[in-house]
Amino acid sequence: MATTCQPGGLRRILPEVALFVALWLPGVSSAQQSVADSGAAQEAARTGSAQRFTLLAVQQGLTALTPATAQSINYVYDPRLEVYQLNEKLGPTSFLTADTVGKGVRVLRASIAAFSLEDTVGVPSHFDSFDADGNFVGREEGTERIGIRAALYIFSLGFTYGIADRVDLSLSVPVVVTDVEGFSPGDPATGERFVFQKGSGFNAGGSVGLGQVSLGSKVKAFDLEWLKAAVSFELVLPSPNEKEFAGPGSVGLFPQLSLVSPLASWLSIGGSFGYNYELDDPELRRLAWKAGAWTSISGVTIDAGAAGAEFDKDVTFLLREEDFIENDGSRVHRTSLADPVVDNSYVAAVGGIKWPVSRTVAVTASITVPFSGDGINPSVIGIVGLEYQAGLPPAAP
Repeated sequence: MATTCQPGGLRRILPEVALFVALWLPGVSSAQQSVADSGAAQEAARTGSAQRFTLLAVQQGLTALTPATAQSINYVYDPRLEVYQLNEKLGPTSFLTADTVGKGVRVLRASIAAFSLEDTVGVPSHFDSFDADGNFVGREEGTERIGIRAALYIFSLGFTYGIADRVDLSLSVPVVVTDVEGFSPGDPATGERFVFQKGSGFNAGGSVGLGQVSLGSKVKAFDLEWLKAAVSFELVLPSPNEKEFAGPGSVGLFPQLSLVSPLASWLSIGGSFGYNYELDDPELRRLAWKAGAWTSISGVTIDAGAAGAEFDKDVTFLLREEDFIENDGSRVHRTSLADPVVDNSYVAAVGGIKWPVSRTVAVTASITVPFSGDGINPSVIGIVGLEYQAGLPPAAP
């Protein structure tokens, strides 16, 4: 027999249906919101890790730049003539010299540096899959990777003033232009990859920022016929544009010792050794060194050698564990099988050339080629600069 729903029966069950819907829908909405919140938190953590790693990789390239202070034009006091004379031999481009500019001498230096970097680093991982109910589905093994692509241009303006015959004060102001992209490589067959977007917390794209301004001093300790030595110190101020990858937002202290030994009238060897102590950034604390030789031919100085840095702490580039949550509630839990860190130390070949345009102007050019290091190292770093002596040469004492 066919049955029919009477109007009265329908009215009796409507309140129960409404109550069921009212209780069920918020639960579904809450579960969906929980999944979304968890996914957003994981994405923010991964993006923050990528942002930090990119900042450190870019900063490594910035630390490989040649000295920003004036080193070309300097005066030496001749006690026999009782006058200051211009040193006809220009200092090196790639290395920190032990010479000072001379009492009362003011030298301006402008330079443009450029380099790029693109590489990926990875860590072997387990990938455990779970369905929306939390049931284990299966495990796969693979390598989780993160990549960085960046192009940088650094415009630096420096000023050096000789407050005494053996003492210099200096100021260096860099402006950094960056174009940065962070990504996770995808399927090699399709070339697809996940790119960190600017709105997600990763500062992708082009940016301009003020780098770390430095205030420095140099004191020539002694000047012998066969050996010169100077002690220098830089107070490196925090960059206000850390998010734009212009430099870390911490204070740095950078003492250095530079030694130069003239082997002949046309040939010198030398080097510098120092420790850069970043107060708030242990991953950027490093022992830095440079060593090489330079020669003067017809007034032109050519130098070549090596430079390097040994950082105190390895750099973490990924989380040790993280979840990838899908819209349907299923998830993949990744566990690193090794520490997701890289050694950010490096060694590079350096070379430079410097030639005088006039008695008060010198043009410089240098190149830095990193060839060793486990981190994401910059490609060839090229720098061109100009030094100009402002004002008159020092007067006789």
